[in-house]
Amino acid sequence: MANWLGDGGHGGKDPGATNKGRKESEDVLRISKRVKELMEFNGEKFDLTRNTDTFLELSDRTNIENRGNYNYFVSFHRNAFQPNKAKGVETYSLSSVGAGRELALKIQNNLKEIFYNRGVKTSNFYVLRKTNCSAVLIELGFIDNDEDNKIFDSKFEEIAIAITKACLSQVGKDFKYPNNQQTNDKKGFYRVIAGSYQEKQNAIDMQEMLRNKGIPSFLEYRE
Repeated sequence: MANWLGDGGHGGKDPGATNKGRKESEDVLRISKRVKELMEFNGEKFDLTRNTDTFLELSDRTNIENRGNYNYFVSFHRNAFQPNKAKGVETYSLSSVGAGRELALKIQNNLKEIFYNRGVKTSNFYVLRKTNCSAVLIELGFIDNDEDNKIFDSKFEEIAIAITKACLSQVGKDFKYPNNQQTNDKKGFYRVIAGSYQEKQNAIDMQEMLRNKGIPSFLEYRE
């Protein structure tokens, strides 16, 4: 068993990238918590730098890692550029060699089946440079791209599973899904509709409530 530290970027007074009321800090907290659940079901220790909408300095995040006995650090983020001008997933490591690079390649290889593939890159990001263990940073699509947001919401579980499978592969484990539930390997799917509203604000309020509970949702208008 390896020891992992997941890091949901931003938080609290720092929402990260935003778009139409959507916050990077909220999206990455949800995905980091779901990966934690899946990793721990598969027998791995997966702590988080934050479990709530809390602000942490970059140094706070790396100090948590440095004080612990961690093997891997995974930082979750979402990208931004200009509205609908860029899209896709990219994964960063500090170096082009080593365990961090190997993990980044595995994660990107799984996520490129879901998002447009922007590739594996190297960067001198603080959280990659200042952590003692092997570290990666994932940019899970562009928060200012409508297509990427739809993918993030509609394929939330697939994204979490893809990341978890890559992490488990890094330590020689196969993925097991909780409670014998089925993944979306089949072509069909089931849709749950929370409600229909004539007033747009009521629909927005319901969507916000669902997102606050960690439930992926999207708004659709029909005549």
